[in-house]
Amino acid sequence: MIALGSAAMFSASQAVSQPADDHPCVQEVCIGDGLDKLRAIDWQTVAYTSERVNRIRKEDRARRAKVFPGFGTDGVPSYLIVGEFDRELIGSMASVTAACAPNGLRGTFISEGGHKTIVTVSLLPTSMPERMIWRVTSISRLYSGMERPSERGELNQALNAKYARFINRQPGESGVLIAPLGKETVLTLHWVDVDRDRKFGSHPRCEKPKKVVL
Repeated sequence: MIALGSAAMFSASQAVSQPADDHPCVQEVCIGDGLDKLRAIDWQTVAYTSERVNRIRKEDRARRAKVFPGFGTDGVPSYLIVGEFDRELIGSMASVTAACAPNGLRGTFISEGGHKTIVTVSLLPTSMPERMIWRVTSISRLYSGMERPSERGELNQALNAKYARFINRQPGESGVLIAPLGKETVLTLHWVDVDRDRKFGSHPRCEKPKKVVL
């Protein structure tokens, strides 16, 4: 990653956009965003070869495939098995409308400031069992190349000030974790909601547990 001088560090800290009312953001994307917002980002291309799919253990492939029902004899698309997406696949993801367990697809891009950013988007339950929606549930950004302690301190101070109200939030609310790791800092925006996740499996295409006959 690129090294950051004092002026560049100030610029990088300003590049973190103001958080949204309910969810935190980086400049390009927010927690809670849908697929339409992701189309404008220059995602790194992912190779979905049969060799890559086969490197995943058979048991894991079967488990991941079972999460997304409704594909019939055509089989679950390989990107759902690999668990990654890029710009070319966002349109295909929109056609996936059912998930029976917690899930996530990861996409990677480099920010304007040169910071590697990994975004996880998940197909989530709603108040209506037959309707699920894709939403961003995690954003992780790596700030590296900071040789001087003053640079690292300035960045960490700016991040803590920017995201202060999203730190130590209540369960079910999206939050922020800022982790200084030596010469690097990892900024993680996350959205974990246990009550929401309990609704997985309620979609009509999901297999219902069999009743025990006494």
